Amino acid sequence: KIVSTCTSLFSSAFVYYWSEYFPTVKLKQPPVFDGRMVCYPTLLNMRDYLNWRQADCHINNLYNTVFWALVQKGGMSQKDAEVHLKNTATYDGSGQQHGG
Repeated sequence: KIVSTCTSLFSSAFVYYWSEYFPTVKLKQPPVFDGRMVCYPTLLNMRDYLNWRQADCHINNLYNTVFWALVQKGGMSQKDAEVHLKNTATYDGSGQQHGG
């Protein structure tokens, strides 16, 4: 129940405050967020998990920033951009765009 309440609150706040942060951009579709709750045995385990999530988020953001720059500004197709990034440290071979 806690997780569903938190994700519901976040989703509603996201929509409610959208125009305050992006006044010239129309929200095209309603957002969907997921959530999960995990009990870690120690604070050290929790710290390590949060450190890993922060690093993973940063890597995904870098990959997606470069991927879409190659497509939107570099004129590459999505497939060509994927191939171009294939041998980078963040490519996992799944064929999926990181973070997407």
